[in-house]
Amino acid sequence: MSIPVTSEINLRFFKRLGGLSLLSLCLTIPSLAHSQVAVTISGQEIYDNNIYLESGQARTPLTEEQLTQYNLSPSALESIDGETNADFIHMVSLAVSGKVPLINEVDTSASARIGTFFFTSRSDESRLALDTNIVASPTEALLPSPFGLTLSSQLSSASQNIAVASGSVARNSLTHDANLGLTLGTFELAPATGLGFNYNLNRHDFLGELNFQDREEEDLVKENGSDYFVNTFGTTLSRQFTERLSAGLNSSIAVYSFTGNDSTDGLTTSNELDRLDWSVGTSASYQATERLNFSGNVGITTTSYIDDPAPITSASADLNQGSVTPAPVLVSSDTEDGSSLVFGGGLTYALSSRTALMARVDQSVGTDIDGTRIISRTFSADISQSLGERYDLGLGGRFMQFDNGNSIASPAERFELSASMRGAITQAIGLSLGLNYADQTGRENADSLLGRNGDYDVLRAFISVDVGLVGESAL
Repeated sequence: MSIPVTSEINLRFFKRLGGLSLLSLCLTIPSLAHSQVAVTISGQEIYDNNIYLESGQARTPLTEEQLTQYNLSPSALESIDGETNADFIHMVSLAVSGKVPLINEVDTSASARIGTFFFTSRSDESRLALDTNIVASPTEALLPSPFGLTLSSQLSSASQNIAVASGSVARNSLTHDANLGLTLGTFELAPATGLGFNYNLNRHDFLGELNFQDREEEDLVKENGSDYFVNTFGTTLSRQFTERLSAGLNSSIAVYSFTGNDSTDGLTTSNELDRLDWSVGTSASYQATERLNFSGNVGITTTSYIDDPAPITSASADLNQGSVTPAPVLVSSDTEDGSSLVFGGGLTYALSSRTALMARVDQSVGTDIDGTRIISRTFSADISQSLGERYDLGLGGRFMQFDNGNSIASPAERFELSASMRGAITQAIGLSLGLNYADQTGRENADSLLGRNGDYDVLRAFISVDVGLVGESAL
């Protein structure tokens, strides 16, 4: 099989990454050659019955006049025609991880995984997956307590779109996060009571997809994303009331500064996404028994946009009906100041030495792939069962609601189920197999052009084999 590696990998990846992460990785490779490393070779077979996460309802083809009005080429809608597309996906990957002894005064670790996904029917979706993580922090000999410093660089190949069910390989994209973390504390204010301060600087870059073949520029199944800085200042006041009960108060200010963003719905969106997030809350943890633990948190996050967003207009489109309205219509803005309630609560219960149950509910705010502020609410439950010394069975379910803006008003909803079995055939060879199912109902005002936040259901089955080696590197 010949693989035409084209400019989408060679140019966009290196241009936007800027070489920083690659330089860091190159510096660590010689050191890994003289340290203990873990090497894992993996192979996986995946069946996916809906690789583009479509509704299954065929869209009416647009006329030439309509394509012109909406500035689309005929090829733009070939992949997202409304019909589900099933495929078998073959994955092979190599992973390496270990400590990196650069200098004695700095603890450094690194991991890297490179993989290839080959689609049987849709070969244009075949792609690379690249995941790296480099973390460095000075020891107390170089930076004494109570100060702390952590530097990290991370490449991640996954879907960053909240509307995409996890495991959707055809929607994977590459992102890079460079992070600087500073801590000061904890200062003991009273017995069992401490005060800490922290600062975090994060640079996030959307690098695109690593497909072996270039897509058409107008191909609407291609993911787009945003680039931004986040400066976060935080404080934490914690108290250990008893051996079983601890609680704390926390506050933070996060400043988002965007340097680029692209629409994920095929329409023009405001690039005035710079904002301040003010958060305050409380959390607690209670170890009821050796087997039962409770934890919870509640707080408020307030968002204030630095610039008032300009009115956004676009041509309205309904591809399911095959019509385009060229007259401008106002698109509701998701960049409005407001406050959101955030909370979480969960329990972990060991039913026996072989069985564990976890349940949790969360409501949180975050940043979607295109830089917009999102709010989500999740209910989840998982149970794990050990089947002897070598095999484990896992079952899980999750129900999620999410929306743009400050409140869950007209959310998309997704229900997910998963079942997996993992085990060790030998000490060095592992086997995993499982099923994942997701059913999503899109938002009422979802844009039908890309199917973002749209209706779909998807079933995946997988089996994978991992071969692991640990030893002193002889490179």
